This record gives sequence, C-alpha cells and structure tokens, in this order.
Amino acid sequence: MQLTAIGLNHQTAPISIRERLAFAAQVLPEAVKQIVQKDAAREAVILSTCNRTELYCVGQSSDIVGWLADFHRLPEDDIRPYLYTLDSDETIRHAFRVSCGLDSMVLGEPQILGQLKDAVRVAQEQSSIDTTLNTLFQKTFSVAKEVRSNTAVGNSSVSMAAASVKMAEQIFPKIADLNVLFIGAGEMIELVATYFSAKSPKKITVANRTLARARELCAQMGGRTDAVLLNDLPGIIHEYDVIVSSTASPLPIVGKGMIESALKQRRRHPMFLLDLAVPRDIEPEVGKIEDAYLYTVDDMVKVVEMGKEARQVLLNIYQQDRDWEKAIATAHWLSHDEQTYQFEIAQFYCELAQAALFKSDFAAARAAVQKALDANKKCTRANMILGDIEQKEGHYAAAVEAYSAIEKQNHAYLSMVGERLYDAYDAQGLPQEGLNVLTGYMKTFPQLDLINVIYDKSLLLHGEQQAAQTAVELVRQKPDLGGVYRLLGLQISELEPSWKADADMMRGVTVKPENMRAAVMQGFATATDLADYLVKKGLPFRDAHEAVAHAVKICTQKGCDLADLNLAELRAATDLSAEQQALIELTQEGEELDLKLVSRNDEHCFIPVQYVDDKVLEMTQADINALSSKERSEINANIRHMDKKLERLGMHLGDLEEDARDKVQVLNRDIAKQVLLPKVEQLLTKFAEVEKVYEEAMV
Repeated sequence: MQLTAIGLNHQTAPISIRERLAFAAQVLPEAVKQIVQKDAAREAVILSTCNRTELYCVGQSSDIVGWLADFHRLPEDDIRPYLYTLDSDETIRHAFRVSCGLDSMVLGEPQILGQLKDAVRVAQEQSSIDTTLNTLFQKTFSVAKEVRSNTAVGNSSVSMAAASVKMAEQIFPKIADLNVLFIGAGEMIELVATYFSAKSPKKITVANRTLARARELCAQMGGRTDAVLLNDLPGIIHEYDVIVSSTASPLPIVGKGMIESALKQRRRHPMFLLDLAVPRDIEPEVGKIEDAYLYTVDDMVKVVEMGKEARQVLLNIYQQDRDWEKAIATAHWLSHDEQTYQFEIAQFYCELAQAALFKSDFAAARAAVQKALDANKKCTRANMILGDIEQKEGHYAAAVEAYSAIEKQNHAYLSMVGERLYDAYDAQGLPQEGLNVLTGYMKTFPQLDLINVIYDKSLLLHGEQQAAQTAVELVRQKPDLGGVYRLLGLQISELEPSWKADADMMRGVTVKPENMRAAVMQGFATATDLADYLVKKGLPFRDAHEAVAHAVKICTQKGCDLADLNLAELRAATDLSAEQQALIELTQEGEELDLKLVSRNDEHCFIPVQYVDDKVLEMTQADINALSSKERSEINANIRHMDKKLERLGMHLGDLEEDARDKVQVLNRDIAKQVLLPKVEQLLTKFAEVEKVYEEAMV
C-alpha cells in the first residue's frame, strides 16, 4: 500500500458535482472510520470544504474510489471523470499547496489550513490515522506556517469577500441604504460581514443554528445588528436586500417558494443572493426567478479574475504616472505562485530610492533599496543606487562592497559603475587597488567596456606610456573595431609624422552595411549556419533541423543556394509553430530565473543552475542543501511557477518531437531524391551503352 490522494475540486468539477460528493460535518467522523474498517484504506483523512473533497489515504486508489462511490450511492463511472488520483510524491506536493492556499479558489485564503487541521483532528479521534499520514500532515502544517510567515501568499485572500460587496453595488446604488442578512456564522461569513459592515448598511442580521454564535458575530460588527435563528427566516427574509449564506447544512435552507413569497411582499424590489456553501444553501431554481440575482461560489471566481485584469490595467497606468507606491501595492495584490511580479516590484522600489537620493534623503533611499533587494536579490540597479548612497555619505568601503556585488548579480552592468567603483577606492587612498580591480574585470569579462576608464586612471597614476601599454594588452585580449579605434587615438601622438595622416584616415573609416552584407552572402550562409542561428534563438535542435530541412527543400526546388533565398522565403521555411515559439519564450523566461529547461526521462522540466567562473552549471542536491531555507523556497517557487506554465502550455512535447522526427525523415527523403535523382539520370545517360549498369541502376 502506498500514500495516495483521491479528490475533486473547483478546477475539476462544477458545484453540482462537488455538492454530491461533499461530506457533511456530522457524517465526517463516521465516514473516515468506515473507510478504514471496510479495508478500503489502511489510513485515511477526509477533507471536505465548499471547494473540494479530498481523501488522503494509505491504500490502493481503485479501492478508495470504489468506497467513495458506494458511500454517496453514486455510480463509479459518474464520478471518475471529475476525480484526480495522485501518487506518493504528488500527494505530498499537493498537501503542501492546499495547506498554503495555493490550490484554493481564492489564492492564499487562510481558512483552508484550519479546515485541514480539523480533518486531521477528526481522523485522529476515529483512529484512522497512523505514522504515515501523521508524518505527512505535521510536515504540511510546518510548511504552511513557513510560507505564510515568509511570503505574501495571503495578500489576496480577502478578494472574494471584497468582490461580494462590489457585486452588490452593481445592483443597488448604495450599500448604506440596504438591509443585509447573513445565514451562518462561520469564518467565510465573518470575512464577508467585515466588508459589508465597513459600508455601514442600514441593518445587519445574522441567522444561525445557535443564537450564541450569531450574537458573538453581531458584537464584532457593532452598529445596528440583530441575531436570529434559522427557523425565523421564512417570516423575515423579505425585509432584506442582500442575503449571503454559508453553512454546513446538507440540504438547502432557502427554497424557491420562500424567495417567491418574499419578492411578492417586496413588490418585486430586487434581492441579491450570494450562496458560498457546498452543498448549496439556496436552491438553484431561485436564480430563475425574476428580480432574484443569485450567485454561487463559482460565479465569484469569475468576478475575482475580472478584478485581476482590472488591476493589471491599473498597474500599467500607475507606471506611466510614476506613482510607484500604488504600483507596488497593485503588484503585490496581483502576485501569486504563477506570477510573482518580484522583478517589477524591485524596480518600483528603485524608482523610490532614486527619488529619495536626489533629495538627499539617504534613510528613505536606503530603506527603498533594501526592499528592492528583498523583492529581487539580483536587482543590479538596487546595488548601483546603494553604492551611490554610501559614496555620498562618505562610506567608501561600503560603496565598494555595493558596487562589487554587481559582479555576482550580472557582470555586464559593471561597465556602468566602473568609474564610481574606482572613485570609491581612490577616496580610501587605494587608487592602484581600484585600477587593479577594473583591469581584473576586463580580463575576466572581456566583453566589458572599461578601456577608457582604465586608460584615464592609469594615465593619472603611471603616465602615458604605461597607460597605453595597458590598453593595448586589453584590446589584444579580445580585439574589436572599437578597441582598435581607441588605440589609434591613444598612439597617434607617438607616430612618425608621415604615418599620422594615414592613422587619422583609419580612425575615420566607416563600413557600408550593404557591402558587408554582400560579402557575407558570398557562400557563407550554409545550412549549418542557419541551424546554429535558430538554436541560439532558443529553438530545440530537432526543431531547428526540421526548419533548415524546409529551407533546403525550397533551395533544391529553385536550384539556388540558401544565400539566394529572400527574407520572405526564409521566414516561410523557418516559421515557428505556436508551440515552438512558446517553448522558446519559456526557455528565456526560465533563464531569467536561473532555471534551465531540460528533458529528463522523455519529459521536460526546469532545473536550477548557478554561475561558477562565468560558466552556467546545473546545481546538485548538495548545492541546493547548502542554501538558506529562504533561497531554497525561492528556487522551489520559481520551479513551480515555470512548471505550471509548461503544464498550461498544453504541449505534449514527446509527441511533438516524434512528429518532428517523422517530418524530418520525410523531408530528408524528399531532399535526397531531388538532389540524387538528377545525378543518377546523368549517370544513366552517360553509361547508357553499358546494359548491365543500366539494368542495375534501374533496380
């Protein structure tokens, strides 16, 4: 027997199915005891909420599904299409996600953790849980605590409650003029009630199975509130404009007849009804009544998603208006496991830091920089600004430390701080050390453009001859036209008078792009070049092979070289499919997060990488274990983010590669035929008199 999870949720099943497989609170203890007693599982925990029913078990999945169908008296074939079955590793990962609110309808909602703890407690009371599940859930609760403590995962947990108020405002002009009725007094009702009470409705009433809990909730809200029993609903429900219900009742509390009667007494004045319960508290037929606006928990998700789209538009507006505080708040609101906005948030804090530095408000600038680095530890701009802060405050050693940190973040940006880094060393009386550091950067990273700074500083310290020699050595290390032009400028004063005119002429030499292009096209555009280009652009090798095969086929048909194809023909030959393009984009996005897309066991996945001596190396488990818990959490979050994107892409990469192989084989055969058959024909013509050769060739 193995650890497994069987379940369905808001993503796999509509509310009409979820409510048929839900376990009411009063039957849950008996159910979890029964599944073990009937040997469907050795251990079991049953989680049943408005959005999901999940069975975490030690047992065989087929036995568990069979028991679930029997318990609810449903044909097994009717429920199987909506169920997911998870193996041991998937179960562990899923439990972690659920406990953190990452699998919830509203991202980060905190109620699920309490519901999961209640489910475990019930299982313990019924002795249906032992070592395996105890270990799983203790670790699960620990992970959930760490995630909620160290991340902003719960920032959007109130979005559904907020959305309920917004929806009511679309029907009624002003919440302050309304009477609001809450049916139930649980956590969800409490959350929604908080938002409605903030709008100061004319009257708030809480109807609950027990008056004590209803009165407790009323006391929290203050204002004009009242507590009643559920049995009182038929006589009072007509008084209310807004009705929000969320109970654990197995049967509907509000029926069609009750609402029809209420609307007659209200003279058709509309009612807004929000049913957040599963099974539903309000009969679905109520939604068909004119002037009764009924929404379920599934409808609320759509509203929340629309809110996200609106927030994205707002984020763009705030950036254009340079309102960085609001941009940060909006980006935090939009952040979730699939899109963290950490890069953007870091840049917004840098804008605030830059503005504070301009005003010489060093404390505010420093605080904003720290928040930028907290959001994105690889934010080079943050370290640039931090170095400038330290420099202006006279903390030159700290400035060196800040500027030098850019080497590990992204060494390409060292060119932008080269002179400032030298000045920080110079201010400490260490100009030669500063020069050595810059020279070392150039030797380690030849692509850096620091020659002018190095020459100028070397000129100050050692004179013209040594400065020029240093520049020559650096240019020789990686020659380019820019470096040559600089050397000509440096050395021209030392040249013989007869050579100065020629040197000046060389400094003024410019190239004609059309002539260079013509030279390149003279036999240098080969199939290998084209394939290499496509691979460098991010296209998998096999797909690049296919694209080049298409191009070669066109050339064969036209009787020309690849270099003779026009741009339109090349584009047509190498046009990427949507899947290929999406894969390229995913590869590039993964690289920005220090993740590499690889194929393992015929499946694609992302693995973490690190930079060692300017080389990209895959991280070993030992490398990962050596990191801090926060760093490991960040890597895992990035991998989940990219894996989710890969999954949502819907690409069956194995099938695509198989398809590509078939296509390449066909193309290769076609090309071979077109290339070889004319040669064969020539041979047949040439040796037509040799009958044996002809006959063999024809065979």
